[in-house]
Amino acid sequence: MIYSMQSRKKSLLSRIPIGWWIFSVLVIILATVFHNALFRIFTPIHDVSVDVITTVVDSATPKKVLLTRQRQLEEKNSALTAQVQGIQLLEDENASLRTILDYPKIVTTSVTARIVAKPSQSVYDRVGIDRGSADGVMVGDKIIAGENGYIATIDQVSPHAASGTLVSSSSFKGDAVIARLGITVPVTGKGSGNFELHIPRDLDVRDGDLMTIPGAPDYVFGVIKSIQFDERDPYQTVLARTPVNVQELKFVRIVK
Repeated sequence: MIYSMQSRKKSLLSRIPIGWWIFSVLVIILATVFHNALFRIFTPIHDVSVDVITTVVDSATPKKVLLTRQRQLEEKNSALTAQVQGIQLLEDENASLRTILDYPKIVTTSVTARIVAKPSQSVYDRVGIDRGSADGVMVGDKIIAGENGYIATIDQVSPHAASGTLVSSSSFKGDAVIARLGITVPVTGKGSGNFELHIPRDLDVRDGDLMTIPGAPDYVFGVIKSIQFDERDPYQTVLARTPVNVQELKFVRIVK
C-alpha cells in the first residue's frame, strides 16, 4: 500500500510540465529581488541621505504641481523684469525731458507708480496709478512725468490706488507763468493735453516757451506750440500742450 502511494505521487509529479517548474523558479527569484528592493526603500530614515530624500520627493511630485510652480516662477520673473524695465524707462524719460526742457534736476522725495488708467479711457481726462495711501500717496500730491512734467493732481486715494484729473482738462481755468518772460497770463484747459491762452498781442510769446503754475515754478505743465492772431484783434490765441504725451506714459512719479 505504501509503495502504491509513492508510485502514485511520482506519477503525478512526472505529469507536471517542465514549463511550470521553470515558471515557479522565476517567481521565486523575482520575489527575492522584490523583497530586497522593498527593504532598501523602507530603510530607516537616518540611513538615507538628504539627497536621496529630495530625489524621491521631487520624483513623486505630481506633474500638475510642478507646472503650477513653474508658472508662478515665470510670473514672478516677468513682474521683476517689468519693474526693472519701468525704472530704466523712467530714468530715460527723465534724461530726455531734462534735455528737451533744459530744466534743472529737481531733488525731492517721490514715489514711482505705474499708470493703470490713461486719460483716453475716461471722458473726464483722468489718470489712475497703482500706488495709494499705503505707499504714502495723499490727496493734493502732484503726478509728475519724467523729471518735471506736471500733468495732474491727486484727488482720489485708496490704500493701493489713486487717481487725478489732468491739469489740461476742460475743467481747468487758472493762471500760467510764461517762464521766459516771467509774466502771469490766464490759461484754459481744452482736454487731451491741450491748453488755450488769450493774451495781448504785444507779448513776445514764442513757440517752445514753458508754462508753470504760480506757486510751483519748478514744474512745467505746458509748452507753447502755436500762436494765432488777427491784425484787427489786439489779442492773440496761443495753443499749448503738456510737456509729454500722457497717452504713451507707463510710469510717473508722485511728489508732495
